[in-house]
Amino acid sequence: MHKLVVLLFTLVVGAPLWAEEPENVDAVEADAGFIRALDFENNTMVVGGWQYAVPLDTPVTIRGGNSAFTLLTVGMKAEVTFRFTESGRVALAVDQLPDNKIIEEF
Repeated sequence: MHKLVVLLFTLVVGAPLWAEEPENVDAVEADAGFIRALDFENNTMVVGGWQYAVPLDTPVTIRGGNSAFTLLTVGMKAEVTFRFTESGRVALAVDQLPDNKIIEEF
């Protein structure tokens, strides 16, 4: 009976009772950190403890020049400009930071 009520509510209202829209969807921010992991097959990366989806058209700069996602390496310092989406953080740009840039990670 409970499943039927939730299904009917979903059909009428458009969302289940427990679904909440994230407050920060579509907000654009930037974070910096060390690249901890790269997954070129799934176009994802972990920077400073956060996972980012990296669309194929995401601009990447390495040492100030245009580059490619596949040329990034684990251990580089990077700044990721990203957008929050319902499925997580999506990179809008990835810029390698200079080696002497101090990164504060917690």
